[in-house]
Amino acid sequence: MFGGLRRQIRRLRKTPSVLFRSEPDPRELLEASRRYDPGAEPVDDGIRLSTGRLLRGPVELAPEQSTGARIPAGWYFALLAEGGTKGPDPIVTGLARALDGSPHLADPVNFGHPDDPVTAVYTAKAIDPATVGDLVSARLPGARITGKDRKFYGFTAADDDEPLLLAFDATVSAKPRRRRSTNGQFPAVRHLGETVYRCSVHLTDDTTTLHQTRLRRAGELALALAEATGGVALDVCGFRLGSPDDVDYREFATQ
Repeated sequence: MFGGLRRQIRRLRKTPSVLFRSEPDPRELLEASRRYDPGAEPVDDGIRLSTGRLLRGPVELAPEQSTGARIPAGWYFALLAEGGTKGPDPIVTGLARALDGSPHLADPVNFGHPDDPVTAVYTAKAIDPATVGDLVSARLPGARITGKDRKFYGFTAADDDEPLLLAFDATVSAKPRRRRSTNGQFPAVRHLGETVYRCSVHLTDDTTTLHQTRLRRAGELALALAEATGGVALDVCGFRLGSPDDVDYREFATQ
């Protein structure tokens, strides 16, 4: 693995990780990592992100390592996300959701409030809210903006039971504050330029008890809008959406 037993345990006890019940397929792991950071590349000891972080492993855990590192029973492999900062760690949560793992020693990125977005579209140019219905109508028949309440625009398509909510946020910097920082904007949108625009998609339901079909509708809208504008649709962890079902709502306990 890496170093002696004590050093291994110490590293496992201090480093945010993704735990797996079985060893993930290397191709699937790299593909999932590139949904977050298109510049991710395989290296001898794991995957190197363009931000400088190393995803070390995955490494198989011996029983004494799991016991010493206080890793819950039933998890036999760990991917160590080195070089992170304190607080929610999007790459750890996102990989756990994408590959049926579990975050360890990392605050998960969960849906904390009904007003929180469930997905977002990032674009190089600002989107006029009045044009959204026309932009996505080819993929979502009957799409239209129904009105504005506070910061949200109501959005419906022909078969919507209730509207989704859109928020057209202020511009956000696409540059990280530091090369190794998890702050700043997500790597998947940096190609759009130094400044990008965000349209976030929200639900009218309580996001902690929502049904998958509502999230899938949010994913359909985000992908349709991204295709129409040349933008990028991301989940709450900054992972690029490949399908509407990638808007995942599984919650993880805060550690």
